[in-house]
Amino acid sequence: MNSTSCITQEQIFKKKITLISFILSIMVIFVHANNNKQYNNSGFAYWCEYLVSENLCRMAVPLFFAISGFQFYKTYSWDRIRYKYKTRFFSLILPYFIWNSIWMIVFYFISKLPIINSAPFSMTWENIFYGIFLYRYCSVFWFMFQLIFFVLINPVIYIAIKNKNVGAILLVGLYIVYGFGISKVITVIRIDSLIYYLIGSYAAIHFKEFVYSSEKIKGIIGFIMIVISQILFAINYNLNFAIVDILILTIGMIGFFFVFCLIKDSKIKVTWFMQSTFILYAMHGLILETIKKFVFLVLPHTHIISILSYFSSLVITIFIIYVFIGVISKHLPKIYMLLSGGRKPPLLERQTDITNSTNKKGVIK
Repeated sequence: MNSTSCITQEQIFKKKITLISFILSIMVIFVHANNNKQYNNSGFAYWCEYLVSENLCRMAVPLFFAISGFQFYKTYSWDRIRYKYKTRFFSLILPYFIWNSIWMIVFYFISKLPIINSAPFSMTWENIFYGIFLYRYCSVFWFMFQLIFFVLINPVIYIAIKNKNVGAILLVGLYIVYGFGISKVITVIRIDSLIYYLIGSYAAIHFKEFVYSSEKIKGIIGFIMIVISQILFAINYNLNFAIVDILILTIGMIGFFFVFCLIKDSKIKVTWFMQSTFILYAMHGLILETIKKFVFLVLPHTHIISILSYFSSLVITIFIIYVFIGVISKHLPKIYMLLSGGRKPPLLERQTDITNSTNKKGVIK
């Protein structure tokens, strides 16, 4: 394989990951848009939200962990550890602290509003510590907290999985530990999160070319895996076995990733709004909850309103965030890069591409 084909393969894979990450971000918002408990839903309203938010979309976070693990270890070597720490500091750790600080400040001012029925925020050292370091006011950042921990212990993870057999035994052992209720947390690490991250890391070290491949048969296998996961979900609905549940998510997330092989590489298109999933993820929590609570306060508590709130709160949340992204991406690119972990403003990139394309056409003429 020559260098040109390698670059092309990497570019195709990057586009595929961008597309998948965007879809996964929407799925995460669907999970948090669930209002079954809020409206005490039953019947169609209950099943509509349950099957989407608590079944299909639940595979989003596991796949995010797997993708993160794969991306981290696909070019891993001992002499690149320092570089890995440096890049993840700017793309993961710094924005984690920035967004936690932003939401803590927002919560401070919101708690002082007379219409908010909550205890006022007290600017104590304890609240500041938990707010900035332990995501107290940005609950969705539990995911980033786990990722940061995995990044910090990356040499240990690499030693554990660099041997194919040892890595496989470790994964099986973790499934047993979690699935049979022996333990679900090791100190601050969620074992299920670690399993998904290790699957991606293990694949990056031992099955990188297979992951990169885009054979149609892989897409068909992925579809079959999703069907199997849904059959297991139906079987486990009343049984609620943890070992079956984690297998459902594992099979489902791998199947979901494989399904994208059914799309021809040349047909994968990445638009500007697909490149801002980090900010979409960081901002959606409080905005979504605010819209849901507002609808719940002003409209009747019926199943129809529940369904309308479920979909409309998601759409409005995404719209508000992308208006914000559009403004700062175009007018405040440095702020955008700071908030997105060093990622380039998509609208600025798009404008550059258009300018370059125009210049090329002018040269041709």
